[in-house]
Amino acid sequence: MHFFLSLFFLFFLAGSMNASSLKSTSLQFMWLDQFEFAGFYIAKEKGFYAQEGIDVNFIPYNPNKDTFDALFDGTADFSTGSASILIKHAQNKNKITILSTVFQSSPLMLLGIKDYGIEKLEDIKGKKVMLTNEQQSFATFQTMLRSHNVSLSEIQVIPHSYNVDDLIHKKTDLMVAYTTNEPYILQEKGYQPQILHPKEYGFDFYEELIFTSQKMVEIEPDLVEAFHKATIKGWLYAFNNIEESAKLIYEKYNPQKKSLESLIFEGNEMKKLAFIPGVEFGSVNIERLKSIEQSYRIMNLLEKSVDYYGMIYNPSYKLFSEEERAYLWNKGTLKMCVLKDNHPFELYVDGLYQGLVAEYVNKITKHTKLPIEWVVSENIDESLLKLRYGQCDIVPMTIQNSLHDKTLEYTSSYLEQKIAIISDHQTPFIKSIEDTAKLHISVLKNSELKEHLKTVLPNKEFLEINSISQAIELIKEGVIDIHIGTLYEVNSALAKNDTVRINTIVDAAISNSAAVRFNDKNLQSIVSKIFNNINQKEKQEIENRWLQIEIVKVYEKHQILFFISLTLIVLATLYGGYLYFRRAVKKSVDARVLEEMIFFEHNKLSSIGKLLSIIGINWKENISKIRVMQKELRESVTYEQNQEDIEKSLRKQQLIVQEMSQEIENFLTLYKSDKAKENLNIYRVFQDAKEIWKHSLENTTITLREDIDKSLEIYTSKNELLQLFLSIIDYILERFKTKNIEDGFIYLIIKKEAQKIIIVFQDSDSEFDEHEMVFDRKKQSSMMLSLYTTQQMLKENFNGSIKVSKNQIGRVFEIELGVHNG
Repeated sequence: MHFFLSLFFLFFLAGSMNASSLKSTSLQFMWLDQFEFAGFYIAKEKGFYAQEGIDVNFIPYNPNKDTFDALFDGTADFSTGSASILIKHAQNKNKITILSTVFQSSPLMLLGIKDYGIEKLEDIKGKKVMLTNEQQSFATFQTMLRSHNVSLSEIQVIPHSYNVDDLIHKKTDLMVAYTTNEPYILQEKGYQPQILHPKEYGFDFYEELIFTSQKMVEIEPDLVEAFHKATIKGWLYAFNNIEESAKLIYEKYNPQKKSLESLIFEGNEMKKLAFIPGVEFGSVNIERLKSIEQSYRIMNLLEKSVDYYGMIYNPSYKLFSEEERAYLWNKGTLKMCVLKDNHPFELYVDGLYQGLVAEYVNKITKHTKLPIEWVVSENIDESLLKLRYGQCDIVPMTIQNSLHDKTLEYTSSYLEQKIAIISDHQTPFIKSIEDTAKLHISVLKNSELKEHLKTVLPNKEFLEINSISQAIELIKEGVIDIHIGTLYEVNSALAKNDTVRINTIVDAAISNSAAVRFNDKNLQSIVSKIFNNINQKEKQEIENRWLQIEIVKVYEKHQILFFISLTLIVLATLYGGYLYFRRAVKKSVDARVLEEMIFFEHNKLSSIGKLLSIIGINWKENISKIRVMQKELRESVTYEQNQEDIEKSLRKQQLIVQEMSQEIENFLTLYKSDKAKENLNIYRVFQDAKEIWKHSLENTTITLREDIDKSLEIYTSKNELLQLFLSIIDYILERFKTKNIEDGFIYLIIKKEAQKIIIVFQDSDSEFDEHEMVFDRKKQSSMMLSLYTTQQMLKENFNGSIKVSKNQIGRVFEIELGVHNG
């Protein structure tokens, strides 16, 4: 008995200690419990707040309590409210910071019943309207009325009962409500709602703003960030799981006894108002707030100007100094000089700025919270000229140039570009830019690359041209020998023409930065800090997205040239590794060792070639699928078909793109010579190997059976383990193909015995070549070289071995791997 009491006490104590470790805070609601606050409920119930180290207490709606005042009388730390808090903020010495907003478009409206004689705003005069004390000051509502010469004195204001039955029983003619809620309840009761929406009269203000005091941000920055982060996570989960969230509210947060169906309806309607294409969820735009302020001033609802300093919450401000923060508050707008057509870096069409550089510009927008004004230029020289004369603040893509040092400031570099040389197919391989001194060379006229090249070849005259297509024509005509540009530019060129090729890719890279005016030190520092805050993984993801776009275009138009280009890159890399090896070992290594290394690389190159072929075939099929779906999607949008069908199509396209992205990841894993070791789950690595060769089994009756201990781990290089699996599998499949074995099978066992990991491949090839057992490279055919190289790789990298034997079914490949812990 004492044991159980002690155990209970320990559990109780542990729970109490866990609860006490959370920092307590509070949130004031602006309305009754319903889906309107789903994100907060989810953040609490799913433990998102607890994960951030806080415990949030929800303060119920009080019609006699202003949610703005709740922050400053000790009632709450955080609060919710409408855009009318701008008025309070301007009139009050206590200032607030807006963290986010649930709605980008307001659901606030006046609700009545059809056929009750109120069809337009002017019909409201003399009618009974239900308002709460706070809603009488709702500037959105008052602005809408005053814009049509209706004042509050011309209507009969009655207290809000929060019950649509009062509309049905004509106790009121109208009531302030949300489009997401009460209209559905009316319809459930069999009545058609009559809606007077401010949006229809040109007033679409923010609604459901989440805010706190500026003092709170100053003294408890970590608490504010924790609350903000967990709340956004809660809302995104709620909107992605509407039925689950509605059920939670129905069971636990439902004092109004709303039906589950009405809560689900509310969630779906809210989602339409919360998400706008191109706008980050929860973001608040200061220019839109200023527009709302202007409406209030026109309607004489606001006398004092709104002080926006510190009003919009920006967790990124911790990156910046006080001077830099003040600079941003006073800046208002960033003018960005962008190029009209510099694909794939920059492209500005119909007000939309996109491209690789655009993704970095988005980071600037996100961290500064400043709206962007686009200043479009035809070329880089025009952009730099506009920058010098103050027509824009930033040129987002430049190369640091000594000619500009006295007039420009450069930010930190954010993009490294390889230099590529293109030529006709007869021009010999060029090792470096220095080797081009005697050749006729073209460069793009408006590219800053030419200034970089002049530092390498100071006495060289370059032919400056307008486009790479012009360079290709000049190469064909024999006017120039080569064109030098960036690898991205060359990819674009190869997509459009097959008369040129990548001659070489130069090891030296050029660095791209953004440029600002020389006297704009704060902006230079701010943008540099933003770029430095982007981790390498994010940068790689951005570059991979746009590089993959180029690869798709090349493959679609010129499959052969695509493979030649990538193969040249691979061969150049392998050749570079070969030269490095020779320099390292010099004369002390005998010729046989060098020869063996070539066989290893040959085996790897064979796997890469097969993978490139697979990627090409699969991407072509996937691109075709996406095109069909995009055509259907355009038709859906044109004919305003079901939103759910549109979203389903987008999800399918996203899955296809993810699959294509994974294939590129597999290629990069196999292509790179990364020897870094780590603890790897063998089962997962084998699944990656299957992804690489799965297409080889399509349209065949060859089957694969697995018996794998999924818990096994080994400390090794993923690249090498992948190659081990691929070598054996490729060899077996190649044998099947050579011997026309159509109904073959492969049975794989992976298990642990003592301190060894055993991998067994059993196939159904009954024929047996004695040379397979000898592992003598000289006696093996070219197809069998993979076995020889596999044996050498096992010895060198895994402290392992391989045996090949024959049984009644076929051949057995038994591999032993030594176990090493990292």
